[in-house]
Amino acid sequence: MNVKAFLLASILGLSVPAIASTAIAPNAIAQVSAPVGTFVNGTWLVRISYFNNAYFYEGNNKNTGDSITLSGATFGGNSNRRTMTWNNGGYRYQVAWQPNDPGTIRVQVFSPNGQQILNQLLYQTN
Repeated sequence: MNVKAFLLASILGLSVPAIASTAIAPNAIAQVSAPVGTFVNGTWLVRISYFNNAYFYEGNNKNTGDSITLSGATFGGNSNRRTMTWNNGGYRYQVAWQPNDPGTIRVQVFSPNGQQILNQLLYQTN
């Protein structure tokens, strides 16, 4: 038996799980638990959906009828508070939620200069 071949096979066999665990992006894990559905309050309706490997944000102001649709969220936050962020023309649309309460989201919008222009809690509809 070739000792070098055996040693190489052993090293590869032990390193594949480590390579696989680092090759899976942290966002892939977060995406599994991301809130999907329709969320509302008195003024806003936000629909978050997942299609073709991308998260979509559809926001609608129920008073004015203004709406926007965005795709391609990036994920952030920590284990207690996760975030999805979409960018559009310098504006940043952010949805935050607690993994133990995915039925409630916080929608925030920031202007290009970083000023917060919207901060609302929305609740999932059935």
